[in-house]
Amino acid sequence: MGQGMKRRDDWPHQLADCIKGALERPFCWGSFDCCFFAAAAVQAMTGVDFAAPYQGRYQTAIGAARLINKLGGVQAIATAALGLPIDVRQAGRGDVLMVTRDGQQSLGVCTGKSVAFPTLPAGLVFVPLTQCECAWRV
Repeated sequence: MGQGMKRRDDWPHQLADCIKGALERPFCWGSFDCCFFAAAAVQAMTGVDFAAPYQGRYQTAIGAARLINKLGGVQAIATAALGLPIDVRQAGRGDVLMVTRDGQQSLGVCTGKSVAFPTLPAGLVFVPLTQCECAWRV
């Protein structure tokens, strides 16, 4: 479990509501991108908001890339927030996972056997857990 977090007793309901709310939401840099979606899911389950320091810091792909590079990359960002990665095969519902698609690393949230990721232009998509390369326990 990342950085002293504890899941709320009603975390399954909170996670389901977070994912349901994201289904119709369009991708938007700086508010509904992979990092902000993963952070929103973690906040829904634990009450901890890792995204707060980054609110309003970027609104474009270039701005996101600059901040991600400054922070050491997507994997480093997730590790700083959630602790050391775990084997993807150990990931369960609510854990954060990373996938590389089209040369870009993205964070998503495990829904069971699939992982929800916000993407351009589709919005929220679901990929099999087996396509992920890194995971963090929430």
